[in-house]
Amino acid sequence: MRPVIILLCVLIMAPSLSHALQSLDVPETPTFDDRLPRKEKQDPPVELTFEKTITIEQKKSNLVICSEGAASGENLESALEACNAAIDEAPENGEAYYYRGFVLFHLERYADAERDFTMAIDYGANHLAESYYQRGACKEQQRRLREAAADFKKAHDLKPDWYPAKRKVEEYHWAYK
Repeated sequence: MRPVIILLCVLIMAPSLSHALQSLDVPETPTFDDRLPRKEKQDPPVELTFEKTITIEQKKSNLVICSEGAASGENLESALEACNAAIDEAPENGEAYYYRGFVLFHLERYADAERDFTMAIDYGANHLAESYYQRGACKEQQRRLREAAADFKKAHDLKPDWYPAKRKVEEYHWAYK
């Protein structure tokens, strides 16, 4: 029985053995050791090179111009015009009143600035504590110190960690007695 099994194994293995003994075909493609010559980069033809210039002009909104003028303290008249236009566009926008109040403060029109900061407070500007503080500064300039002290206190209550309001509350401590 052993010779039969061996014979069957030889018959089964013979085709794969002959295939294994065939010579190996070496591919025509280069191997890792072969070095291909590098192609040098050539400049594109002159007619294909060009330069593209685009100018994008973005129109700023009146509120942006108003806020920039309020923050910088420059070009106050044009900033005031932009603030007026922003308020005309959205009469209940507390931010526009807030920034116009700043511009008016820079122009030393304290009564008008006080009115605008009051409007900013009434319309719920995002800068509520700052509006109270600036309204207090307007009253301070008009020598209405007890009223100014009350606004500084309100600003401090809204933003307890804000140093300018805290400093003013300490400065006007006599008004709270």
